[in-house]
Amino acid sequence: MTSGTSGRPIWFGPTHRPLFGMVHVPDGNTARAGVVLCSALGREDLFAYSAYRTLAERLERQGIAVLRFDYDGTGDSAGAQDDPARVAAWTASARAALDLMRAAGPPVVGAVGMRMGATLAAFEALRAPLDALVLWDPCRSGRLFLREQRALHALSVGGEDPKDGSVQTPGFRYEAQTVADLGALDITATQGPMADRIYWLSRPDRNHDASLEARLASAGHVEVGSALGQHEMLTVDGRLNAGLEQTLDHLVTWLSTVAAPDPAPFDARPFDRSAVSAVVGHDAQSRPVVERAVRIGTAGMLGIVTEIQETASPVTVLCLNTGKSRRIGPSRLWVELARQWAGCGLRTLRVDLSGLGDSGTHPGRPRDAFYPVEASADIEDAARFAAPDDPSRVVLMGLCSGGYHALYGGLALGAAGVCVFNPNVKVPPTLRAQAGASASGPRPLSARVRRWASDVAGHERPSAVLDAMPERAWWVFNHLGLRRSPVDLFARLVDAGSDVLVVVGAEAAARIQRGAYRSMRKLARSERLEFDVIDNLDHAMLGADDVRRVSDIVYRHVRNRFGSPGTADEKVDAISPGIRGEGEAPPS
Repeated sequence: MTSGTSGRPIWFGPTHRPLFGMVHVPDGNTARAGVVLCSALGREDLFAYSAYRTLAERLERQGIAVLRFDYDGTGDSAGAQDDPARVAAWTASARAALDLMRAAGPPVVGAVGMRMGATLAAFEALRAPLDALVLWDPCRSGRLFLREQRALHALSVGGEDPKDGSVQTPGFRYEAQTVADLGALDITATQGPMADRIYWLSRPDRNHDASLEARLASAGHVEVGSALGQHEMLTVDGRLNAGLEQTLDHLVTWLSTVAAPDPAPFDARPFDRSAVSAVVGHDAQSRPVVERAVRIGTAGMLGIVTEIQETASPVTVLCLNTGKSRRIGPSRLWVELARQWAGCGLRTLRVDLSGLGDSGTHPGRPRDAFYPVEASADIEDAARFAAPDDPSRVVLMGLCSGGYHALYGGLALGAAGVCVFNPNVKVPPTLRAQAGASASGPRPLSARVRRWASDVAGHERPSAVLDAMPERAWWVFNHLGLRRSPVDLFARLVDAGSDVLVVVGAEAAARIQRGAYRSMRKLARSERLEFDVIDNLDHAMLGADDVRRVSDIVYRHVRNRFGSPGTADEKVDAISPGIRGEGEAPPS
C-alpha cells in the first residue's frame, strides 16, 4: 500500500451488482476484532465520510480490522439511486459486508452505524446478532429521517415538495416506493436481540427518546454515550471538530474494550479474492462497463477508472472532488455520467485530490484542505496517469472548488476541455501567488488606492452595494487590473485551444460577467466556449432538478465534442438499462 494512503479498495458482493468498499487489515493479518461501518444516507454520508475514514484508521492501529462500504446504488457501488427496491438492496448490502467480515474469522464481529446506517445495521443484527453494535446518533425510524431531511431541504434550498409521493432532500430524491419502505423501518417496532453489547451514542441537543431506550433494553447490554460534534459535522461541511474528536476517542476506546484482548489470525483470503475491478453495467451494445480502482502519484491519490475495456478513448474525462467530498461528485453525478460516457467510447477517471476522500497526503500537509497547494501537481499526476503520451488529452470537470482546480489545472495542462459548474472564481489567499491572480505590472495609481479598489472589487459584502455598481465601474476595475475577471481566464483557456463549458446559476453568471459582457460575447462567437445559465440553480446543486438539468447539458456536450465517431446522436436514455440496474433483481 502506498505510504500515507488509507485502506485497500475492493469490490465484493453479488457479481451482477458489485459493492465498493475500503478494507483496513492490521499488519500481520491478525486482528482482535472485525468491524463493519454502515454509512449514513444522502448528504449525511458525504459529510460523515471523513469521520468514518478517521475511525477506521484509528481502529486499525488498535489491531481491529475494518470494512467501509457503499450501499447498492450509492457511492461507487453498482446501481442507480432511483432503482427499485432501494431499502431491500441497502439492507442486503449491509448483510454482504458483514458476511464478508465474518468469513475472515475475527474473534469478535461488530458493526458501527450512523443515522440511517444505524437503523440498517440494527435490522441486519436482528437477522444475525452481533458481538458488538454501535448506534451512532441513530434514526429511530425511516419516517423520522425523511421528515428531518425534508425540513432541512426546505430551509436550506427551498422549493415545493414533489406531488408524486417522493421526498426531496438536499441533493437526493427518494422515490415513492423508497419512501414507503423507509417508513416501514422502525427500530422500536422490532423484537429480539441485536448484539451482546450495544453502545448508543445520542446527541445532547436532541430530546431523550424513551421509546428507543425501552426497545434497546431488550436488544442487548446497552451502554450510553454522547454523540458530540454531530450537528457541526452533518450540517456544516463535515470537517472534524473538537466534539467529534472526543466522540471518535470514545468509540475507539469502547470497541477496543469489546475486542478480544489478544490478536488472532485473520483470514484475509475472502478480501483478497474480492476484485480490484468490477463490471458495473452494460452499454447499449451490451458491452460490459468496467470500473477499477487505482492509486496515482506520490501521494497515493485514489481514483476510479470507468471504461469499456479494449476500447480506445480519444480523451479521458478527469472528474475532481468538490470541497472535502469524495470523488463521486454532487449527488453522485460523476458516477452516473462516467458510466454513461463509457457507452460513447470515453474513459473517465474520478479522483480524490491529495488529503481528500481516500487519498493520501503529501509529507507535512494537513488533511481535508479544500484548496491544497499541491492541487496543480496532483492534477498533472492524474493527467499523466490517464494519458501518459500526452497529458493534455484530458477533459477536467469540477464543481465549486473542483471547478476552480479544473480551470487552473486545464490552463496549466493545455487540456482538451474544461467543464465547470458554479466554479469558485475567486483565488483563495493561500493560492493567490501560485495561481498568478495578482495584478501584473505597475498601474498609474497609488499603492493605497489600488489596495482599496482591489479590496472593494473582490469583497462580497456589502453585496447590495456591489450589485448596484454600474457595469462601467466593473469594466474599469477589470481594465486597470484591480480585479481579474473570470472571463479573462476563460479567454486564456480558449486561446490555448481548450473547449470550455461553464454552467452557472443566474446570480453567479452576473458576478462572473461583471465588466466583461462584451468579452463574453466575443468568446461565445469562437464556438469554443459554451456558457449556460440555469435559473434558480443552487450553488451546490442541491435543488430538486439541479443535477438532472446540469447532467443533460454536460453529458451531451462532452459526448458530442469528444465521443467516438458514431455516438453523437445517441440519447441519454439510450444507455443500456443494465447500467441503471433494470432487468436485474436487487440482491436479497
